[in-house]
Amino acid sequence: MKALVLIVDGTTDSSGEVFDPTGLELKKGRVPVTLDFKVDRRVGVATLSRIGDSVFAELELDSRTKVEDLLDLTPCVSGVAMEVVRTDTVRTLRRVLIDGIGLATSPNCDKRIKSLREQLSEK
Repeated sequence: MKALVLIVDGTTDSSGEVFDPTGLELKKGRVPVTLDFKVDRRVGVATLSRIGDSVFAELELDSRTKVEDLLDLTPCVSGVAMEVVRTDTVRTLRRVLIDGIGLATSPNCDKRIKSLREQLSEK
């Protein structure tokens, strides 16, 4: 299942963060997919790719995980910020390595990233 997980077009999200598109790096190979970023709640792996301003995750769920149980969750990225510039209102992530996907019960900080169910219905 392919899911949109991040848009790097210079738009500040609701948490006050913006990704610098030139400093974004995606971890090669498979990255963990967890529920709400909890390491002990791993549900699969994903391969990350970038097309223009969009980052996608090709999700491969564990055999014991039911797709139906995850459809109302929203994909989010986790990573390591290596260079951050802060102002009073915005944190610009100048260099960041995306190294995981969390499927969250809460909305993504970027309201343009929809739940898995909504993304599947748009196709």
